[in-house]
Amino acid sequence: MPILEFDQWAGSDAGMQSVIPYAPYVYKIPAAEFLLTFLVGNRHLYIWVVRPANKSWVDIESFLACFSRALDVHDDRYEGRRDQEMLLDSFERARTIANETLDAASSGF
Repeated sequence: MPILEFDQWAGSDAGMQSVIPYAPYVYKIPAAEFLLTFLVGNRHLYIWVVRPANKSWVDIESFLACFSRALDVHDDRYEGRRDQEMLLDSFERARTIANETLDAASSGF
């Protein structure tokens, strides 16, 4: 049972996941992995903020709203502390990727 819902995304006891029929399949993100990072150029970003932005079916604003809330709900399930600047950078990068993905999908490339 979802503990929070944002259209295409829902938070669960385990983390968050996409919601059918708004998504083509269930895409799960475990709470323990929320703060995993990767390096892009010289910036560290949160991988689970950026990775879904590459999917053309993802409503990025619904995803980001759910992820933000899920971070609060599950703050006892992941190690470390979130870095607000890194989170904002990750959100910015995710929005850029999502827009590029939508543009490519609509142009047929």
